[in-house]
This record gives sequence, structure tokens and C-alpha cells, in this order.
Amino acid sequence: MRIEKLIALTILILIFPFLILIAIIIKIESSGNILFWSKRYGVNKKIFLMPKFRSMKVSAPISSTQTFKNPDLYITKFGKIMRKMSIDELPQLWSIVTGEMSFIGPRPLLSTEKKLLAEREKFKGNAIKPGLTGWAQVNGRDKNSPKEKINYERFYIKNKSFFLDFKIIFKTLIIIFNFRNITH
Repeated sequence: MRIEKLIALTILILIFPFLILIAIIIKIESSGNILFWSKRYGVNKKIFLMPKFRSMKVSAPISSTQTFKNPDLYITKFGKIMRKMSIDELPQLWSIVTGEMSFIGPRPLLSTEKKLLAEREKFKGNAIKPGLTGWAQVNGRDKNSPKEKINYERFYIKNKSFFLDFKIIFKTLIIIFNFRNITH
């Protein structure tokens, strides 16, 4: 969608000074890259590199923080703030501009999440662009089990509509500004 790319680009331009400030804080707090690029599954299972502001220490294992016994050991102080406010996700607007992601859709899976990828295949969940936010994210986010996430994604694909997308955007904004359901 051209309009989606234009909206993402406009947002990036408007928040550019804020992004620079975040980059400076990340660099001051710890050495290493400002952005973290992870291999993710995109539309039709095509691998792409998804950017996030780096919120973890350079020494952290390269894995989903959901697999860590104590993720707080690896997350920087500013990283905790960014994650609580979902600021670390802002670079993904660039992935919308490049056409690899959408604002709304199932979250892009890590390249190591083969079981979830296979489950998505059963309901053509890999046939649409992954999103910055989605139905699973506004209904539990990190608290959802893999099975619950799949059920929410299946529901979204079956019921995809302008109204449902609007509801997801609205609920996303409420969650971000209330810092709800964001654990890591």
C-alpha cells in the first residue's frame, strides 16, 4: 500500500529528532550498535532484517528475551524504558517504508521460530505482511502462549477488516500510553 508507506515515512520524518536523541542515549549508556537487526520471516516466509533500537547489553545472547530465565540481566536501563514504552520498535517504521512490513498484521517471527511458522501456514498466516502491531499484541502481547498467539492471528486473518484494523490501532495506542502488558 502506497498510503501506508507514505504515512510511515511521514512519521519517521516528524519523529527524526526524537530518534536521534534515542540513538545518542543508547550510545552513551553502552558500547555497541544503536540498532539491532534480527532475521525475521516476512510475507510468504521471505527472510528480511528487522531493525529495533538496541535495548540489550552487547554481551546478551541472540535469542528472544521470552526464552531467558532472567531477561533483566541483559536489558540496559534505558532499554527497560524503551521496551516499556515500545520505543525500541520505532525503527520498524523503516520496514513499512521498504514494504517488508505493514502497520497491522501478525508480528514477524524470528527465523528460529519454525514451529510457529508451520502453525501459521495452516491458515495462510504467512501470506500477509507481518505488522508492527496485531490482534495478538493488543490481547495479551508477551503474556500470550504460542498457542494463544496463533489463535489470535488466525482470528485476525479470518476477520480482517478496516474496522478491526482501526480497533487494533486504537487498542495499541491505549496499551502504549498505559504501559500495559509490556513485560520485556
